[in-house]
Amino acid sequence: MSEITCPSAGGPRSTIRPMTWTCIQVGYDGHVYFDTFPRNEDPVREAEYNIRKVKALWAEAARLTAEGIDEMASRQDAMGALELIERLEATPA
Repeated sequence: MSEITCPSAGGPRSTIRPMTWTCIQVGYDGHVYFDTFPRNEDPVREAEYNIRKVKALWAEAARLTAEGIDEMASRQDAMGALELIERLEATPA
C-alpha cells in the first residue's frame, strides 16, 4: 500500500484540503456523505450549502494539482505547498 501525503495550511480546512486532494489523486468518483443534524436549520438549505462547499473544495484541489502540488508533495516541500495554497487563496478561480 502506498502512502499519499499532502502538506496543508492550518485552519478549518486543514483536514478537508488534503482529503479532497487525495480523492483526486486516486481518481475517486464515488459518493460523498454529509453527517449533519439540522435541528434549527432548513435541511434542504443545509444540503445545498454542503454541495456547494464540496464542489468548491474539489475545484480547489484540482487547481492545486494543476499548479504542481503533486511534485511538491513528492519532494516533501511543505513551504512550497503552503505558499502555493496562500497564492491560490489570494487569486480567485
